[in-house]
Amino acid sequence: MKSVAFFHMLGDFGAEAGALRMGARDFKHRKALLLLKYLLLQTDFSTHKDMVLEALWPGLDTIAASSQLYKCVYYLRHALHKLFPQEHPKSLLSYEQERLSLVLPVKVVTDAWFFESMAKTALLNGSKAELVRTLAAWKGDLLPSDLQEAWTEEPRQHLKDLYLEVMRRVAFIFYEEKRFQEAADLFRQILHREVLDEAANLGLMRCLALQGKRLQAIRHFEQYAKVLQERARVAPGAEAYALFDAVCQERFQPLTGSAERPFAEAAGHLPLAGRHRERAWFVPFFENARQGKGQAILLTGPSGIGKSALLHDLANLARLKTLHVAMFCQEDQGKCKNWTAFAGLMNQLAFGWPSLEPLLPEAFREHGKPLPSADRLAAQHYLFDEVLQFLQHASARQPLLLAIDNLHATATAEWQLFHHLAEHIAPLPVVLLGVLRNDIRLPESLAALLQKLPCLTLGPLDPEGHLVLLQTTARARLPKKLADRIYSLTEGHPLFSKTLLEEQIRTGRLIEKDGQLIENPGTPLQLPPTLAFLILKQTESTSPLTQKLLHLLAVAADWVHVTTLETLLHLPRAAFLEHLDELLERQLIRCSGLYYTIAHPMVQTVVYDVLVIGERKRLHLALAKALQQETPLLAPPPAEAIAWHFQKGGAEEQALETLLEAARQAADVYAHQDAIRLYEAALQLPPMETNPGRKAATLELLADIHKAIGDVSTALELYRQALEVSKGQLQPGQVLSLKKKIALASIIVLDMPSAGQLLEELKTGLQPEALDAAGYHIVKALYLWHFNELEQCIEEGKRALA
Repeated sequence: MKSVAFFHMLGDFGAEAGALRMGARDFKHRKALLLLKYLLLQTDFSTHKDMVLEALWPGLDTIAASSQLYKCVYYLRHALHKLFPQEHPKSLLSYEQERLSLVLPVKVVTDAWFFESMAKTALLNGSKAELVRTLAAWKGDLLPSDLQEAWTEEPRQHLKDLYLEVMRRVAFIFYEEKRFQEAADLFRQILHREVLDEAANLGLMRCLALQGKRLQAIRHFEQYAKVLQERARVAPGAEAYALFDAVCQERFQPLTGSAERPFAEAAGHLPLAGRHRERAWFVPFFENARQGKGQAILLTGPSGIGKSALLHDLANLARLKTLHVAMFCQEDQGKCKNWTAFAGLMNQLAFGWPSLEPLLPEAFREHGKPLPSADRLAAQHYLFDEVLQFLQHASARQPLLLAIDNLHATATAEWQLFHHLAEHIAPLPVVLLGVLRNDIRLPESLAALLQKLPCLTLGPLDPEGHLVLLQTTARARLPKKLADRIYSLTEGHPLFSKTLLEEQIRTGRLIEKDGQLIENPGTPLQLPPTLAFLILKQTESTSPLTQKLLHLLAVAADWVHVTTLETLLHLPRAAFLEHLDELLERQLIRCSGLYYTIAHPMVQTVVYDVLVIGERKRLHLALAKALQQETPLLAPPPAEAIAWHFQKGGAEEQALETLLEAARQAADVYAHQDAIRLYEAALQLPPMETNPGRKAATLELLADIHKAIGDVSTALELYRQALEVSKGQLQPGQVLSLKKKIALASIIVLDMPSAGQLLEELKTGLQPEALDAAGYHIVKALYLWHFNELEQCIEEGKRALA
């Protein structure tokens, strides 16, 4: 029974009503989705029509904007109908008396409203537990995909300010509790968003000093002072300088003793770069375990995204919060035996607490031992109860974090035990964490867990976290331009970025100078062989036809419509969709509506590079011809893309004809800028150089367009180039026509000497045809008019009319 419609507006947009879910991709009309978002931000989810018109169509007049609004209302009603199929679409969105209202049959709740309510209550009460829960409720900025929409700015900033204030409160609570590493982490998160926040800067300095990191505290003050001067043109305040003096004079005494050491130092490594938000997601589960409440949770992500690294970081965080940690990593390859993972965890607990060893289930004393019963189902239930009793005794000593890395690679029996424990550990102080990949086909029993349990999907690093990772890896600063280049290649994938950077440093393509990495001149960045091997390993187990589909998309290097791919593969619809699903499940490709492309630029580069040259050319030609034949219902592909495929396929003449025809069509409908771009692209192709007459004619057409849009100087230069490259390829009449255009353009830009010289040349070669003579007399009249010789100008005009 649906009682609430929940809309996600922090981070990725989504909607839930009972078991039905919708994401942004399910809204086929972008403005309809914007209309829904706008209504969700209004009081009572209702507003006047004029407010909507001003917000969504500020550049249109009222009539045009109202027409667009009617379309959006229609599309939005039918999109909401997918969440409430039993309701009539018109009843879900009211548009009466010039007022728009969301009228759903259930209560409407947004995570933005939920977070705001929690934050205000927590800030008012000052309760640490409420403040921590509020931080966990933050899923990201409000509507991050709509930053260009002005109406989102104020509510986005309001929620961000609340989030930062909650984070400050929690950071200072941790500081007062002498949990300096956690406080420092929160202060750093604040500074990532508000670099000039004085309280956060001074709080971080105090935390560093009290951890014995005096030099880091001093360097942070110097950086803070520099940024403050650059951005605000002011110096730090008196409190900041007083704190700086105290740090320099070593008046801060770091705490000693293992209980008070920050977790990063206790574990002997630095906190994981760029994953502060992900770490914060796990904190409430650890806190609940300390209060006797258990939970099974999942961490998912594609291969190499950093799941194992985050798991080890979380283990240290859990130890800091006094949880006892047991971890097991299952090999991702090869056949596994029953109970290997859970036997490893139980034996770790028994080793730490020898009094538990007699309670260890018999099946776990030797890995992989079969269940001792003819009735295997009954024996399995008995074993599950033994494990639960063992955990009751273990967790009575200390709250537990039990983690299995590569859960997807364990045996089926392990998944069933994990599922059983997930349903029964709520009364125990136990956090059961499973780490698994989401870029492979999961068995139904394991996929069901993803639907039932709280799950964090690990994605690429954001640019700030990516920069931290690079600088930590290189132990040196990186120029922003270099970091951005690596980010554009890897899209923030931690393993790709780290491997790429290490390889460039090892091969001398990046060198250190004055504590900063710079590119070695003459040695451009290259894809490391190890990284190429890792990418190819993801594709090697796919079927030949699936690989062929991947090759097509790698050659396309852009979005391709599903019908084009289906046509090129020559497969039945069901078989084609199966291969498409396989690539989607492995996250090797991504889709937007009915269009598909390679999921990552580095994957595209590697797959394309392994193709032999002959196969590349064949696929390029096939794609070019298929794109030319796409149905009128589809958005026509750019002519440059088709021409590029023809050129890569060795059909340069067809590439040239494609561009020239597209340029002529653009010029016919007065799409001048498109025509200019296409003609310029055509002039760059090699076949143009072998035919001077065609090049001269193309230059003349390009000049005509520039003259039409008022860029006469450029037109004059192009006309002259056309005359120069023709090399006797043009007929005399064409030459005279070109010279008349040059003379006219010269007069317009006031190059009168050139115009006079050309008029003399035109006079000697003037053809008897009436139009040619009339054109000459018109240009001559204009020339004389510039010199104020009006009587002669009139005479030339009369000759033109005659």
